[in-house]
Amino acid sequence: MKKILCVVACLMLAVLSACGTKDVRFMDEKKFTKEEMTITLTKGFKETEMAGYTACYDSNKVAVFVLREAKSDFAEIEDMSLLDYAELVRKANSSRLPSEVGFDRSGFYFEYSAYNSEEGKTYKYYTTLHESKEAFWLVQFAASTEDYTECKEFMIKCATSVVMNG
Repeated sequence: MKKILCVVACLMLAVLSACGTKDVRFMDEKKFTKEEMTITLTKGFKETEMAGYTACYDSNKVAVFVLREAKSDFAEIEDMSLLDYAELVRKANSSRLPSEVGFDRSGFYFEYSAYNSEEGKTYKYYTTLHESKEAFWLVQFAASTEDYTECKEFMIKCATSVVMNG
């Protein structure tokens, strides 16, 4: 649970370097693999590191933050369904007024916005939840509010590419 709360705090700073003016399109696919998860993005993404995350990927307009939470690390999630885990994460982010957990072609998801006072900007997040045999995975896509509508379909397409290899 501590990791979930840390995710939100770190996102505010990390997303600043991910947004720019170049358009994001789903061309020139590039696969990224971290532990038992593979995601298809584009060659415009580069892998970065951030404390508290399993993986981070940056592009000009979209940032992707990946968090793996081993079921064995937290007794309260060990026997949860993916939907129960999604609700837990959504409630942990309740101060950001997340949407209800929905289900679309990317799986379980919710959306929320967060204001960064240092930048004076609001960022919007499309958060998807995935499950492997040993862990739950939170994959968050972030873009500035101005770019979010334009990038949302791209984010959903990337979210649908997530594959659990274990």
